[in-house]
Amino acid sequence: MGTALTVFFVNNTKVQISVELLSLVFLTYFNGYLYTKYQYRKPIIGRILVVNAVSFALGVILILSFYNVDVLLKWLTILLLGLAYNSRFLNTFVRKIPLLKIFYVGLSWALVSAWLFLPKIDEAIFWVGFLYVSALVLPFDIRDKSSDKVITFPKFIGVVATKRLAYVLLVFSGGLSFIYFNTLYAVAFGGAIVVALALVYGASESKPDWYFSLWVETCCGLPLLFLILLEYF
Repeated sequence: MGTALTVFFVNNTKVQISVELLSLVFLTYFNGYLYTKYQYRKPIIGRILVVNAVSFALGVILILSFYNVDVLLKWLTILLLGLAYNSRFLNTFVRKIPLLKIFYVGLSWALVSAWLFLPKIDEAIFWVGFLYVSALVLPFDIRDKSSDKVITFPKFIGVVATKRLAYVLLVFSGGLSFIYFNTLYAVAFGGAIVVALALVYGASESKPDWYFSLWVETCCGLPLLFLILLEYF
């Protein structure tokens, strides 16, 4: 879904969507997801690292073949941010810092969309993406409130206040999209905001895991889906 969100944002710039771009973005999110999710499973960690190494090599080849060293340096920076977030090879990683998680994830995702393929950061895309992704992390913190060993917003301010924070982030993100994006993109993104608001409202510890892994995560793909529907139907 991260790839779909990046395509939505990048398509709103002068950068052409290509197979190479899609492949690199997919490898970026795939690498991060695979390592973060399975790094503590000792029986398979060796195979996971091999897959990560192959994905990394493919990413480097793609960049050097179709882009330039500047994109390579940006990509490596984003990967290092991902490693610093949660890595078994570090004594201390960012995820252990109280309350920082949602903003750090929002930052990493926003940089892929607003910086990786552009000469400089597109501030509109950065802030819209940053606020949107940060808000979407909060329902997962609500789900994990009892099991999380670090201080998250639900632990610190409670579930109700956490939902209000997510509402504020989503509304600001949607508002900025109507200011900086053209009407079609803003309406598509606004539709995704409405769905995200409803899903945040319904989030609770008692909800089944598929509520978050399916519906909440799908919110990252909704802007592109709504854009396609508006353009062709």
